[in-house]
Formats: sequence, structure tokens, C-alpha cells
Amino acid sequence: MKTSHPPSAVSISYLPKGKMINLQTNQDDYEKLKTGKVLLVFLTRGCDACKKEIPNITQALPSLVSKVAVYGVYVEDRSKVERFVQENQIEFPVLLDSGGRVFAGLGISFIPAKVLIENGTITRTWFGSSPSKSALIRDVGEVESQ
Repeated sequence: MKTSHPPSAVSISYLPKGKMINLQTNQDDYEKLKTGKVLLVFLTRGCDACKKEIPNITQALPSLVSKVAVYGVYVEDRSKVERFVQENQIEFPVLLDSGGRVFAGLGISFIPAKVLIENGTITRTWFGSSPSKSALIRDVGEVESQ
């Protein structure tokens, strides 16, 4: 898996079927991801660009939370991800892509990868860490709260 910017985006327009287990509730949130505006940020524990993205997501949440459901998504061992979330004090919801089916179905090969979904349709994908929380908010198509 590469951690630099690729030349093109994900080519499908829908969210591939899979189990997206919410670490906080232990529920499969897959169906929730097809309602409203949702940002999925695919991350891994060993990726420096992903680690840089975590504070941007956390700082952007107050401006996004009323308009966009934001989730970090990991395709790794649950216990390792839970430990990583705790050690890094990740405050946004985290999903486990159980079996990596959504990740594979999207054809993601660069991380961090961001997938914006509106009412079940993928409207935008982009890759790499955002330079700031303001850039992330703009990339999602929202205006920063003052």
C-alpha cells in the first residue's frame, strides 16, 4: 500500500458491500453510511501521513459534525486498532472494515484515502493527508465554523 498521492481517484460510484464495525458500539454501521453526507477516511497505524491526518480530523469535527458524519476506517486487527485509538486519543468514530471488503471493493491503493458519500453515492475521493483542518473542511465542501 502506497502513502503518496496517486494520479487518479476511485472509479466506482457506490459503496461496496461489507461490514463496517463501529469500535464504540460494536454494531455494523454499513447501512448508516448510505444516508446523508458521510466522510470515510481510510487510515493505517503505520502510516506517517495517516498519523498527520488524525489531528486534522479531530480539529475539523466541530465544523463538520452537524453536516457530515466523519469516520476513520481501519482494515487491521481489532485489538491493535483499539490500542492505537486509545494511545492516540482518537476522538472521532472509528470503523473496522471487517475482512477489508469495502477497502478492496473501492480499489484503494494509496492512504490516507478519503471517500465522500452523499445518500449512498460516492461524490468525491482524494488521497494524502490534508495540510490543515481548514483544507480538510474545504475538501469536504463545507465552510469552517467561526
